[in-house]
This record gives sequence, C-alpha cells and structure tokens, in this order.
Amino acid sequence: MRKDSTEFYPTPAHLRDLLVSDPNSSDAHELHGVIRCPCGSAVSSLLYVAELTESQGIPLLRVLELPAGFFLRIGARCMACSRTHLLFDDDYHGWNGFVCPSRGARERARPLYQTYACHRCKAESHQISVGILGDKDQGEMLEDADGVLDQSNWFEGFGWFTVEITCVSCGYGPVAVVDYETR
Repeated sequence: MRKDSTEFYPTPAHLRDLLVSDPNSSDAHELHGVIRCPCGSAVSSLLYVAELTESQGIPLLRVLELPAGFFLRIGARCMACSRTHLLFDDDYHGWNGFVCPSRGARERARPLYQTYACHRCKAESHQISVGILGDKDQGEMLEDADGVLDQSNWFEGFGWFTVEITCVSCGYGPVAVVDYETR
C-alpha cells in the first residue's frame, strides 16, 4: 500500500528543491531520498569540509577540527550545470545547528570545499542519497527546543544525517560516507 505524503518526515527547508524522497524507505520519523539539482540532473560531485578518514577500508567524512573551530559541511556540485548546493552544515542544520548553534559559529569564515573522489576509480561523478532521522516524539522535541521549534519548523531539529554515494563511472556503492548525529 502506498503511503500518503503526510505520513513522511517533512523535508528541511534547505533541501526542498533538491531532495527527491523515496516513499519506500521514508516514514513519519525518517526521510530518505536522492539529490537532484533543479536542472534535473541527479549526478553530482560530493563536496566536503570534513576530515576524510577510513574505517575497514571504507572512506568516511567526519567532523574536522581546525583552529577556527569544528566543521562538517557537505555539498553537491551538479555535473550538468555546475551549480553548487549546500546539503548540510553542522552550524546551521539539525538539532545542534538549528536549535542550539554554538556562539559565533555562524559568523566565522567557512573553509573551501574539497571534492570527494571515488575510492576505487577516483572519478568525481556520483549519485548522492541523503537520510534524515527525526525524533519519534514530536512533543518532547518541541519541549526540549525551548521555543526555537514550533509546529511550522519542528522537523528542522532532526537528530541524524547520513549520506550514501554511488560512483556513476564504475558503479561502486552505495557507500555510507557520512553518518552524523546532530544532537
């Protein structure tokens, strides 16, 4: 049975023009889908300001510590039109970024993006999938947010953000490169 769109976790404002939700893996507490540029292309370069590490042979993007502070920014550059899209910035998105941002974090300069290359073939063209996990108890979430969230924006305080990529050139993937708790 097909789910009604009101049964899905709402798409955060910064992703509304980019995220094409997957009704088979989304529900009231989780949102999953692919990134598609407004030009129509679903092929992008994954951009990041993060520490690129490896776990069991799989590359992962983790919070980067610099003298200016901690950063985790994920973006996508469309391979068809070259437009760059912000997918996640831990100073603006999710619980800690939207509900309780660090003092001064939004005003500081942002480091330049790096481009992610396929672990196998080193190509930069990927299909990017995003996952957002919200709180199962919306009432508790609104209470914890101390007035920052309300019925119109409660979903902006999501608790988890994930990114999986599949290389368009060699087919390697999907590979989970971001698995980040925002709270």
